[in-house]
Amino acid sequence: MANAQVKANVKVDVMTATMGKNEAALRKAAVAAGFNAVQVDALIKKYAAVPATVKTILGADSTPALTAAETVRAKLDALKVQRTALVKLLDDGAPVRSQLTAVQEQINAITARRTTSFETSRARLVRRLTADT
Repeated sequence: MANAQVKANVKVDVMTATMGKNEAALRKAAVAAGFNAVQVDALIKKYAAVPATVKTILGADSTPALTAAETVRAKLDALKVQRTALVKLLDDGAPVRSQLTAVQEQINAITARRTTSFETSRARLVRRLTADT
């Protein structure tokens, strides 16, 4: 807590007061838990001896985790390559878009001819049927 107060530029007298309150609360809780004054003093000295930062070396078999992380990284890299290719295709896609537009126009023309042809055939059939009656 003191480190957080230092980083927050809290004034020294405010920090001292806060630490005093915290120590008093700790002493009160320890006495309530059954500690005597000597034991409470020893406990507070132990707390004071604890460093703010501790570096620890852990022994663990991290190979599976590293392998999984490398696999994920490779898949992400592959996706980035695909994304880059797609973006390039879209950026350079003017010729493709014009070809697609031409194909769509041909489809529209064929569809229109079929519709016109169907409508013409239908009209002829209606004329024949009405002429016979």
